[in-house]
Amino acid sequence: GALADRYPQLSLGGAAGAVLEDDAGVLLAERVLSACVGWLKWQPGVSLLEHRPAVAVDGERGQVALADGQVLDGDGVVVAVGPWARRLLPERVAKSLVLYRQSLLYCRVPSAAAEAWAATPAVPALGTRRGAWLIPPVAGTALKLSSAAVCRQVDDLTDNVTPERWLQELTAEFGDL
Repeated sequence: GALADRYPQLSLGGAAGAVLEDDAGVLLAERVLSACVGWLKWQPGVSLLEHRPAVAVDGERGQVALADGQVLDGDGVVVAVGPWARRLLPERVAKSLVLYRQSLLYCRVPSAAAEAWAATPAVPALGTRRGAWLIPPVAGTALKLSSAAVCRQVDDLTDNVTPERWLQELTAEFGDL
């Protein structure tokens, strides 16, 4: 009840319960990476190389192969990549990775409600039968709505188009919410 009062923009009807972690929040990848780089650049013995595409990573050996043929050696490797990571990793590691495709609805919230929505926490489970969740609109991003029902295993990412079937699934999932 207290959360429903605090976040009236959420439809919490029928929710069995909830936990609010006030210190949690949405992590934006670009900001996280910028913070990491900002910290790393001041560490002794660290050299940062900009605009040097990596073509292979071997974390066990602490090696990164660059597109220009140079191989870098280090004590360790931090890798921040997306779904194309399999192409960078050794085959024995890459073949054990499972790639999932997640379709999302990106929504603009009414300007009158923008401040309330920006203060809304991420909700990893809205309590629906099909696993609906949301990420609030923070730092100029859109409200993101999705569901476990539209998460599917794929062999590769081929495009950024959501097939009609998955769009209908999401629309049905969030129609009442």
